[in-house]
Amino acid sequence: MRIVSKLLIEHHPPLVMARSGLSPDVWQSRLLHDRPHRAIVVCSRQAGKSTVCAGKALHRAFTDPNAEIVVVSPTQRQSTLLVSKVRRFAEALGIELTRDAATFLRLTNGSTIYALPGHADTVRGYSPELLIIDEAAYTAEDLYTACLPMLAATGGDLVAISTPRGRDGWFWHEWNGEGADGWERIEVPYTEISRISEEFITQQKASMSAERFAAEYECSFNSSTFGLFNAADIAAAGPRPLPDEGGLPDPWQIMARNRAPFQAAAS
Repeated sequence: MRIVSKLLIEHHPPLVMARSGLSPDVWQSRLLHDRPHRAIVVCSRQAGKSTVCAGKALHRAFTDPNAEIVVVSPTQRQSTLLVSKVRRFAEALGIELTRDAATFLRLTNGSTIYALPGHADTVRGYSPELLIIDEAAYTAEDLYTACLPMLAATGGDLVAISTPRGRDGWFWHEWNGEGADGWERIEVPYTEISRISEEFITQQKASMSAERFAAEYECSFNSSTFGLFNAADIAAAGPRPLPDEGGLPDPWQIMARNRAPFQAAAS
């Protein structure tokens, strides 16, 4: 197999995907080309999030010798699948690997790509030049807190990418501008994904609520995560005050009165 030159890949990053027979969407090409210090990407379902994460990880590893790249996914299974995508890209480009394991790959230039599950205790001890958090909205706050010091020594870059998951958690707060400034924000609704047909969208709209469709395909951070209660209704209802007179109230009365606003919210 003919090896694609480093210079060609460096100046044309979408080749990482194209050589495997994939046609990158505009947003994927942009993310592969750019090197933002902090990027947060909110995507529709079926956008190709893991695919572009794998491509970006390999591109940085191939063009930056001795680089450490860490990709975090919510589960070990997702991390392993992402490594398999990196491996396929490397094979298509003729990039030789000196180490090939289920959760990490090492290139001949000394660069290493690690794919880790989304737990705070598994990410400590790394100092990556690039950290990618896939399905970031589904990772916990303590993971994000543990990840940030990893970038201090190297001044490494961070890419967080996900489908929305309600107005809560670190991913929502960073997207909404409630955390540190300096983020490049990219929004990818289904209309920017060439593989999604209108027929498919019509089927999806018919199979779920408008709120859920907006979150899954239109990058909408809804007030709830499709549970029984709406967060805004619960907050507005609040707890009922206890009476001051007559000693301690009957506990069954307390339970009934505090349950009333939640029953109203669910009706």
